[in-house]
Amino acid sequence: HVVIDMLESNVYFARMYIEMYSAGNRKEVCVDARPSDCIALALRAQAPLYVSEEVLKSGAVQSR
Repeated sequence: HVVIDMLESNVYFARMYIEMYSAGNRKEVCVDARPSDCIALALRAQAPLYVSEEVLKSGAVQSR
């Protein structure tokens, strides 16, 4: 899954959580990546995409 979790100086930050299996053992790895890359990979893999409430509020644009 992907989490867009920070907005700082008009720059978004994201993390990608990847499941890996080796010899029957599951391991989850967290990777920092550009949100655009995370979104593209999540869409291709049909993986969940989450945005923190804080980012949604601070990145919102007021409509007229």
